[in-house]
Amino acid sequence: MIPRFNYSFSVREVWGAMSALFAKEPSGAPVYTRLFPAATVYEISSARAGIAYALAALQLPENARVGVQPYTCSSVMVAIQKAGFRLVFIDIDETLTLDTNDLADKLTGLDALIVTHTFGISAKVARIKELVEDLPVIEDCAHAFGSRYDGVQVGNFFDMAVFSFGNGKFPALGSGGLLVVNNRQYVDAVNERMHQLKPNSLFSELAFVGRQLIKSLLYSRVGYSLIYKFFSRRLADRGKQIDTHSGLENEIYRTVKGRLRTDVAEIQAAAIRQRRNALAIIDKHNATFNFIYNQDPDSTCFALVCLHEQRDDLFNHLIQGGIGAGKHFQHASLWASSFGYQRGDRPHFDQLVEQVITIPCHDALTQTDLSIIDEALARYAKRGSFREQLTAFS
Repeated sequence: MIPRFNYSFSVREVWGAMSALFAKEPSGAPVYTRLFPAATVYEISSARAGIAYALAALQLPENARVGVQPYTCSSVMVAIQKAGFRLVFIDIDETLTLDTNDLADKLTGLDALIVTHTFGISAKVARIKELVEDLPVIEDCAHAFGSRYDGVQVGNFFDMAVFSFGNGKFPALGSGGLLVVNNRQYVDAVNERMHQLKPNSLFSELAFVGRQLIKSLLYSRVGYSLIYKFFSRRLADRGKQIDTHSGLENEIYRTVKGRLRTDVAEIQAAAIRQRRNALAIIDKHNATFNFIYNQDPDSTCFALVCLHEQRDDLFNHLIQGGIGAGKHFQHASLWASSFGYQRGDRPHFDQLVEQVITIPCHDALTQTDLSIIDEALARYAKRGSFREQLTAFS
């Protein structure tokens, strides 16, 4: 089966990780600081930790109201609650990012806002800026490293931003992320929190490398096929659980930091391949399927995202064809209900969460893989057309 994401951990990457573990830290500014020229950038253990640090830096009063879209990772919802704040859910639009009309209606009374660039599709930054004025805003860029809005890397537009490099993200380094602080009034608070973090032990670092090797095997083509065949139901049930792990205690792994700082050329090349793969499918099937993606030509495609009213039927068709499709955040309604959300509160979200399907476009795909995906989508479209003809005839 074609894996949903690229979990590869090659011999070269293992060597690079181990070299980083025992090497001196590189001198000079990391290359990604070029993406955020006016910001203070921190390497962090995870995006969930970054959201927690950012919320704490805002120094909001207890029970402050934080706006967030319900179509997001449960760890974001948990971070808001653990900070002692209340969640105010704001609807999404057809791009799976904040509905600015609903934001305008909910803005009064908000103490802060989280703006999510879902699947690397940039939110409507200009309109949001007009609306929020001086309201503190955190950008959730967990899907959006390499994604741009108006030619500028997202994460540059509001007070703070958080990126993720965990498994299934881009770049997929297995762990880690960035906290970007654009508003200098929050730097001291973030510095204080970062200085409290503990470095990982040598054993923890080696154990992390070992886990990455195991995941690389489990999520290989053969491993992914076996997992789906024998454990798909269990994994689906597990996905209903809310992710409560904080990941706040330690610094970023040295092995991840080293790869992030030294594998720059490969990360850039992978981004180009990933977008090229996505566009190869989109260009052939855009007239039949409703794909959504960041149309900036220099932006990474986090995943090939499609909205389809018969999502489960399309999902099963792709899985049966050996394609690791996904129903990303399919349990978001269930997660949000644990934080006060009631179905019907945000009608666009209620509809769209049932339609989202992601199709592999990661940089490790071969031309054969792309042909398999292309043919599977063509067969499904032809089958749908045939059904429509039968319905019309009857």
